[in-house]
Amino acid sequence: MYFKIPGPLGVREHSNNHDGPFISKFFHNGVHQAPSHGFDGAVGAPYFSTPLANKVTNSDIAAGLMCEELSEAEFSVLVMALCKDAIVLAEQRQAELQRWDAAAKKRTWIWFNSSSEELRDFLLKGIAATIVSLRALRAKDFVQYSEENIKLGSCHGSVVDPEAAASVCPVDVANKRIMIAPKFCGLSRDKRNPYNGEIGDGDSQLLTLVHEVTHFKDVFGSNDNFYSTFRSIKYVEDPGIRFNADSLAAYIIGTNPRQERY
Repeated sequence: MYFKIPGPLGVREHSNNHDGPFISKFFHNGVHQAPSHGFDGAVGAPYFSTPLANKVTNSDIAAGLMCEELSEAEFSVLVMALCKDAIVLAEQRQAELQRWDAAAKKRTWIWFNSSSEELRDFLLKGIAATIVSLRALRAKDFVQYSEENIKLGSCHGSVVDPEAAASVCPVDVANKRIMIAPKFCGLSRDKRNPYNGEIGDGDSQLLTLVHEVTHFKDVFGSNDNFYSTFRSIKYVEDPGIRFNADSLAAYIIGTNPRQERY
């Protein structure tokens, strides 16, 4: 499952099992696609000339039903719990990079095919920004995936993608709204193994959250060249893999990939 973002959005959709880079049908609009099973896209500067100034709501509760089976209050509890988990995991990666021992180098090699000092510095900077963004998120920042909210995020030229699970406008750095679609509700929470606590391969609400945050221009400014954690590993030797949203999200939450990279 991935996020697809039409226009200057970062969206996630269900996987169609495409291998390799995938050019978004919205590419000509300068759209930014969203991760997990990734969607390829480019954010065109002309489409993001007007930054957002205000929040959509002053409430601390998510506005509008995102998941039919959850009330607004229940959904708010869910997303804030996901933010809390994501912060803990991002801080673990941060501490790991600061230690920079054999285990830390192995993890970066698994997801980025490198254990260089330059990559370490890149990840430390981006993860620090990820943590800041996650800490600032409130339930009211999670809004419905709609044409109205797409426009509010200055993602001109974008349209609602029926396959998307979530989306962001990468230039919406002042407000950092995360648009949630119904498909998000059908994802597992975190792919965590109940026996050993390890996070496995595949899309989840937790992966999706981090994936979307990495899209923001003041975080990693990630793209969606490769869909899914599996393809992120399969194409790990691609020179631009460090900017792939699913690769970054999987690394940050500590996903344990399939055995071929070990």
